Amino acid sequence: MRNWTTKRFGTCRKMSGTQDSTAEGFVFCIGAVSRFSLSFEMLLRTVMDFNSVNTTIGYVRDFLGTEESWGEEPKVGRERMEEMCRNPVEVTLKDVSFSYPDGRTVLSHVNLTVRPGEKLALIGLNGAGKTTLVKLICGFYRPTDGEILVNGIPVRDYGREEYYRLIAVLFQDSTLLPATLDENLTGLWGEGGQGEPAEATEPVASREPMEPKQSHAGAGKRLDRNRLERSLSLSGFLEKYESLPGKGRTLLGKKLNEGAADFSGGEMQKMAIARAIYKDAPFVIMDEPTAALDPEAECGVFAGFDRMVGKKTAIYISHRLASCRFCEDILVFDHGEVVQRGSHEELAGEPGLYRELWEAQARYYVPAAESIAGAGGLAHPI
Repeated sequence: MRNWTTKRFGTCRKMSGTQDSTAEGFVFCIGAVSRFSLSFEMLLRTVMDFNSVNTTIGYVRDFLGTEESWGEEPKVGRERMEEMCRNPVEVTLKDVSFSYPDGRTVLSHVNLTVRPGEKLALIGLNGAGKTTLVKLICGFYRPTDGEILVNGIPVRDYGREEYYRLIAVLFQDSTLLPATLDENLTGLWGEGGQGEPAEATEPVASREPMEPKQSHAGAGKRLDRNRLERSLSLSGFLEKYESLPGKGRTLLGKKLNEGAADFSGGEMQKMAIARAIYKDAPFVIMDEPTAALDPEAECGVFAGFDRMVGKKTAIYISHRLASCRFCEDILVFDHGEVVQRGSHEELAGEPGLYRELWEAQARYYVPAAESIAGAGGLAHPI
């Protein structure tokens, strides 16, 4: 080590053009080596960060380079689509199976008809195939085998914008865009969605409203204030909306908009529910819509479920079986297959997976409720 240090010191003397062998010169040379070492380390870290970002961007490039298999052009026709949007739809699955590229089968030979206006609940353990089925119906995936029809028309025989007009979907993980609150709730951009933000929430004065795309289903439409208020009321977000200084012109997205409003997970879930209600599509899909809500807010959503959905066709996914009692029909999935179907009363009264799940959840509530009721805490046990 001493020989290495002596050699490096000699090198530094030659590079610096000095023959000074004092302690000051030695410290200077050691400092230079240390600075070079730190700079080189920073360079290595930058290269490593670059490689990591490049890998991530590679996924984006692959996505953007994916061939579009669903055409943008209308296929069904405007008049027929207008008629469909005014009435609840019928959804039919004919011997539908789905497997991932690695060969893992998620759904196997599912046959199902959801009648117009029917409320259907999907129940099952994690990995049973419920969300995969919803993604197939939404057109995100293509069935490996079988066919999905909406109003007797195969999904791929619709134009993409046509098909999405028929469906309002609420997933567990909702995304809010860095735009105004009204734009997020209605999907209307620019003046149609009252895109100009309030001065109190917009420090960047140069922000301009987004221009609506002519191909968008909402192009040329104006915000329906009564419809929006009803959606906010049913979702339980109206009080929070009214309390905001800028109301619908409040900006979202703190990463891009300095001074933007911040919301809790439960509030964002309520906004997503309001957005699904505002769309007013004839077919509603809700995948764990109350997962982020507190018990009181969840109870309010359940109580208003019929008002939210109305006469629309609806598919509802939840692990909380009490919420399924609002649906007319319940489908129980297990390992990608439908193993039971019926009403809550029918399924709870017969041996099977549904009754096992129901009793597993009920045992944590019924004894506690009975003890509280026996002490005079409740007039009626749960």
